Amino acid sequence: MLEARDVTVVCGARPVLSEVSLAVAPGELVAVIGPNGSGKTTLLRVLRGLVLPQRGEVRWQGKPLAHFSPRELARIFGVVPQDPKIGFRMTVLEYVLQARFPYSNGFGFESEADIRCALSALRLTRAVEFRDRWITELSGGERQRVILARALAVEPRVLLLDEPTSNLDLRFQVEMLTLIRELTRCRALSSIFVAHDLNLVAEFADRVLMLRDGRSLAFGSPEEVLTEERLWHAFGTRSLVDRHPVSGSPRITISRGDVRPPWQGPASFHPGGADDAERGSVEIAPS
Repeated sequence: MLEARDVTVVCGARPVLSEVSLAVAPGELVAVIGPNGSGKTTLLRVLRGLVLPQRGEVRWQGKPLAHFSPRELARIFGVVPQDPKIGFRMTVLEYVLQARFPYSNGFGFESEADIRCALSALRLTRAVEFRDRWITELSGGERQRVILARALAVEPRVLLLDEPTSNLDLRFQVEMLTLIRELTRCRALSSIFVAHDLNLVAEFADRVLMLRDGRSLAFGSPEEVLTEERLWHAFGTRSLVDRHPVSGSPRITISRGDVRPPWQGPASFHPGGADDAERGSVEIAPS
């Protein structure tokens, strides 16, 4: 199990994360949601061990991350970053093979097993046809599938994915999250993904962590977290939440004209969609 306990990260005088906790069991897919600047990416970096919290800790299989060597951590975690940096021109296969460095023998040469693993990962993400193309020549969606393949080539125990469906069209968004969920189940991975599309979160996530201003507003099933009141409190947008007619998952419909201006702060929730201005005042909820 991957577990974060009361993680707090402070940048200057401002807390980026404040006492955030979660636990992700093998075979579980957890989504992290929240408005921009709420600490979602920072949380993934803390979970990977790239950012050290001022308070709290992250544990893998009951042991603090500091217990593991960098090579061990590189074998445990497969990461899909939001904006990966590609330092120089390389083919897709070369890029995916870079993920195999924790298994290298020190001579810098890929083994046959490394190549088989990289090609298998590319097939899983339907990107094997790109294997000999320059990665800089791919479209945004094609590159996103290759980046996921690189994370899978690690043969990880934990998947950390920062907006894995960005730049993908609707079909590939669904295919990508279906693949991630199936791999999470069949390989008993602990998987965490950041997302902005709440309807995709409702369909695919086992549990959802909702952040605002670095704090956890809720952590539970999509039905427990994706409520009208919590969405208003987190995002400042009134939504209709009902049930998808086929899957039964929560379905979120946004009201185009019913948005709280960000300078008003976290206003309290008023069922029925009445404008705060019409009520004559804005009730400020505790943060």
